Parts: sequence; structure tokens; C-alpha cells
Amino acid sequence: MTSIPQELIDTIIHEVEDADSLKACTLTASSLRDTSQRILFNSLTLMLPGQYSVWSTRLAESPHVAEYIRTLRLRISSRHSQGFETQSLALVLGKLMNVRRCTIAGDGDLAFRNWDQLGPFAQVAIDFVRRQTLAELHLVFFNGLPLSVLALLVSCAPRVSFSHTEIGPFLMDSPSDPTPCLEQLLLAQKTSSISLALQAPECSPYLTKLRRLGLRPDGQYNGILVSVGPTLEHVRFDCTSRSSNSVLLPLPRLPVLRSVDLVILFGARHEAWLLDGLLDILRSCPDTLDEICVTYYTIDREILPPYVLQPATLATLDQTMANCTVSPRLRWRLDFDLDHDGEHLAAFTMFVQQGLPRVHERNKLMVEGFSFTEELREWSIR
Repeated sequence: MTSIPQELIDTIIHEVEDADSLKACTLTASSLRDTSQRILFNSLTLMLPGQYSVWSTRLAESPHVAEYIRTLRLRISSRHSQGFETQSLALVLGKLMNVRRCTIAGDGDLAFRNWDQLGPFAQVAIDFVRRQTLAELHLVFFNGLPLSVLALLVSCAPRVSFSHTEIGPFLMDSPSDPTPCLEQLLLAQKTSSISLALQAPECSPYLTKLRRLGLRPDGQYNGILVSVGPTLEHVRFDCTSRSSNSVLLPLPRLPVLRSVDLVILFGARHEAWLLDGLLDILRSCPDTLDEICVTYYTIDREILPPYVLQPATLATLDQTMANCTVSPRLRWRLDFDLDHDGEHLAAFTMFVQQGLPRVHERNKLMVEGFSFTEELREWSIR
């Protein structure tokens, strides 16, 4: 009897989408079991009380499962600080050796998210991060993060993000030798103190390989751009919290910058700071700049085309780009909340092409739809 190649079996198993079918496969032939378990246990979420001890027992009974886990979502909280929970978590994390993507979350409740309230949980998590070969690390919902811990976190993975996380006093209480590996950094909501801390001389050695930076332009954000300027190729400004009297500061010298992305709410498309910001970018950008991207999200069902920008605004932008020595591509990305986004995208495209005739003639204009879900995969907080 001719046997089916294992490679074909694995390919078929990877097409199975529902968990119940995969669980059934683990109970059948050995040729199906390993691949099915690798898919089922690819991701581990430890968010609820009691899960630490459950998984400690499970991994003790089936130690081979630990090697399948490549994504970990972990919540640590002072609410779980009983001794047996700490011990169970340490046992679980001690068995994981192949995690590549890790999210560590505190509590959204302000009263329970201070780093110094976590006790031994904090050290267990830090020891785990230090042992892994991570590709991504995401930290959410912490206050009072020590600067030494921040330095460790930005040296543990090439892609790191922070959200709703602020640090404590700017004191490097336990300096470590920098091992720069950070290539992409996202500073999302409520991370202003991290942005300031990373401008400190103690932290600058950790940023020498940074190529991609995403941040919210709140406060004196230009300092971190100056710090990473020599290597920065891509910068993304999340302007969704901008008010009508906001300003975008002119870019500092960024000699290898290749792209700038402005993410704005669609309702802010007529505000003066957006045009001023685009013009400042064009006037201060280096010769290396390939693209300026304006990302709208989301376009509500009630808002219909062609109201992208005022015609006078487009005319000013068209003239500036035509006279600019640098000739970057201008990309408009639209996140529709509409049933028939194809026709709306076509209408937007025609409107912008008519408003930017010289840019369009030089083949430097793009208009495209995009999914915010896909955007999260690129600039992720998991």
C-alpha cells in the first residue's frame, strides 16, 4: 500500500482551521498528531487567575508541548501575587524555550498596575524575557517601570512596543552592557515618559540599530528622532489624537529616512496642521525620502466621497511637490467602514488625481484601500 508523504499530510493539516478538528487529529494516527499539536499549542494565553497552576500541571504531564509554544500572552498582577501562583508561573515559564512573540500586560485598573507592586512576579517575567530569543516583545499597562528594566526590554527583541506604560524616576539603578538589537519601536498611547527616557545618554547605546519608529507626536517628541536620526529609515506618526490647534514639528536631520507615515482620523482631514505638516516634511526631508503616506482611518459609513481634502489644499500640495528638489511618492491609504468600498475608492482616487495633476503626471501618486487589522500586524501590540 502506498503511503502518503508526511510533507503532504502536514500541508493538509495546516489547512484545517477549527480547533475541534485539530483536536480530533491529535487522537488519531501519529502522523497527524505532531503537526496538529504544533498548531493547537502555537499560542499560549495566561490572563486569568488559576491558569498558571493549570498549565504548570499540563506541562509537567506533557513536557513536549512546551517546545510548540511560540506566542505567549501573559498578564501579571499584584492580584495574583500569592506564593503558589508565583511558583506556578515560574514553573510554566521555565519550561518554555521557543517563544518568539511575547506580550506582557498589567491590569488596566490604575490601582494594580504599578511595577513595584508586582513583587516576585516582575522578576519571574524579566528572567523569562532574558532567556528567550524573541522576535517581538510588547508591554501594556504598567506604571513606574524602572529605567534599568526599560533598557533590558529594548535589548531583548528586534521589534518592541509599549502602550499605556510609563517609567519611574530616570535612574539607571543597575546599568548593563548594551547589546543593541532593536530595529523597530512602537510608542503607542501614554508612553511619553518612555520617549523622554530613551533620549537619555544611558539609553542611546540601545538604539543604534533602530530603523523603524512609530510614535504619537505629543510633547517634545523630536528629541527621540534626533537620538535615532543616523539610522532611522521609517517613521510613523499616529496623529489620531491631534486637536484642531495642533502642530507637527519640522523633522530634524534624518539622513537615511525613506518613508514618513501620518495616521489621522478622517474627520481631521481639513485641519491646517495636516497641510502644514506635509509641507514641512517636504521642505526638510533628505534626498533619500521615497514616500510620504497619509493614512485615513476609519471612513465612516455616513461620510461619502469625494471630500478628501479641500481643492485649495491639494493645489498647494501639488505646487510644493512640483517645485521640491526631492520627489517622494505620495500615498493615500483609506480604511473604509463601507459595504462597497471599491466604488468609493475609485471616487477618492479620481478626486485626488484631479487635485494633484502634476504629482499624478509624474507617476508619484498612489491611492489604496487598507485594513486596520493588517496595519496591526505591521505595527502590532498583541
